[in-house]
Amino acid sequence: MGILDWGCKDFGFWIGDFRLGMLTLIRFIIELIVSVNQKAAMTENNQESGSVDVFGVGNALVDILALVEDEFVVKHGLNRGGMTLMDSATQGGILHDLEHNSLQMRSGGSAANTMIGLAQSGGKGYYSGKVAKDTNGEFYRQDLLEAGIDFNVHDVDRLSHCKYSYVEGYLWDAPEPRKASIETMEQSKRLGVKVAFTFSDGFLVDRFADDFHKVVSEYCDVWKSALGR
Repeated sequence: MGILDWGCKDFGFWIGDFRLGMLTLIRFIIELIVSVNQKAAMTENNQESGSVDVFGVGNALVDILALVEDEFVVKHGLNRGGMTLMDSATQGGILHDLEHNSLQMRSGGSAANTMIGLAQSGGKGYYSGKVAKDTNGEFYRQDLLEAGIDFNVHDVDRLSHCKYSYVEGYLWDAPEPRKASIETMEQSKRLGVKVAFTFSDGFLVDRFADDFHKVVSEYCDVWKSALGR
């Protein structure tokens, strides 16, 4: 039995018991933040500084979760532990077969999941993403707020109050999000904010190996390779 996670922005499906690469990165960032917070707590001035731990930038996805048997995974040709992009017709077929399953909606996306993990561990963060003015968009905004994450579009003033910026590799797959990622890193460097970056997935490493090498060498203070790399 596994968890089927449907990201309804890009028709992507994750199959698996855990997102191991994401969990590893979350633990790594949390360890860094805990260390910083312990040092900051030593002085009253740092306690009152109003600084924020992480400014996250990523694709805002509404996830729909369903618990399925292995037979369901095999029937639809899905792979455990990976994401499968598909067209609307294939997506519709999967949703039809899930009509009798219990479904749960969650705010998601690579960077957003990391930010929620941060909040659950006592950290403070902003999340920068874009949603539509519709039911899913409003759900996403409220779900993040309830999780303790301030959600907004890109805001340089907020970035300037953060200790780290965190950018997900999935943004690299389209020109405009890629541009926003580089802009965030460049602004972080100008403002003295440390940059954290995740490659997110092996297929992105294959497509953008040269770009990622440049990002790591020119911008990154903290980075995490894709699972298995």
